[in-house]
Amino acid sequence: PPLVFDFNSVVVSIGGSREQARRVVAKFRDNASALLADIHMAAKRRDANAVRLAAHALKGACGYVGASALRADAMALEHAARTAFERDTLLEFEPHLVRLQAEFHVLVCELDRFLALSHHDRGADAVSVPMLP
Repeated sequence: PPLVFDFNSVVVSIGGSREQARRVVAKFRDNASALLADIHMAAKRRDANAVRLAAHALKGACGYVGASALRADAMALEHAARTAFERDTLLEFEPHLVRLQAEFHVLVCELDRFLALSHHDRGADAVSVPMLP
């Protein structure tokens, strides 16, 4: 199953510094929240191109921290929004947003748990957490 979050991939991608990886994870959490808010505002305006751009940015950020389940949902939303934009049609964003929001909630819970644990025990390794069914 897709991973909710993979701390080890963050460590590897930035060259092995666990402390720097923890900072990247904390920054990702804040940035992902802002991108999700952008997606919701663009969807409310029925702005398919703005949804596409924000979903694309979220997809990229998720790839960087190993959030593969949320990345897959962002990719699906990006594709749907691109199709709507290219065809100049209204897209029903709600099914994509519900899934994205649910997966984001799962991820944020894991990130918050990880950040709290890593704050108390700087030597602890995070484990990859499988997506809940």
